[in-house]
Amino acid sequence: MYLDSMGIDMSNAQAMQASINKHYGNNRLAVDNKWGNKSQGALNELLRGMPADYVNADMREGLANEKNIPDQPVVDAPDPFGYKTSNTYEGNDFASRMKGMGIKSNADLINFMHNSGKAGWKGDAWQTQFRSDVDKALGGDYSDANIRKTFHTKNGWGGGFLGGGDFADFQNALQTNAGVWNGMYDRKQEEARMDAGRQQYAAKQA
Repeated sequence: MYLDSMGIDMSNAQAMQASINKHYGNNRLAVDNKWGNKSQGALNELLRGMPADYVNADMREGLANEKNIPDQPVVDAPDPFGYKTSNTYEGNDFASRMKGMGIKSNADLINFMHNSGKAGWKGDAWQTQFRSDVDKALGGDYSDANIRKTFHTKNGWGGGFLGGGDFADFQNALQTNAGVWNGMYDRKQEEARMDAGRQQYAAKQA
């Protein structure tokens, strides 16, 4: 809006170059529709003159109308790159962590998922991430059948539903999921970074 008020035509690089020249009353920029360092430098110089508290008539009207808009609930935007976990589920302390949370069986896991979903539940960073990862893996279905299918826990009664083998299977399933989730997340993030780089390069060549 500030550039528009200064008479800068922003429809394309050539129009911007011509209107910047007109603003300064000289021909310092080549009007060639190629946005290089000189064009960017002239634009930056123009923008440095914009007051920090710049407000035009349209902005004043918008701010006035904004006061009449009722407050809207804040909704977290979904992560554009998908789901990522900070837990790797490596190491030899998985079973002890589970037992520390009272999870020694599929029934315990079901209770944990329901109880930790209630308001007021607090866990440390690892526990909170664990709960999120289990919820993601189960798709919100905390049934015994879905736990067996997803985490390969066999419900042997030897040492509780989750015997030593079940703890290992549970850990391996979460570790595999973590690798898949984080790998897909990082790939999408890198693709977005490369796309942004290509766009910046194309803009410089324009």
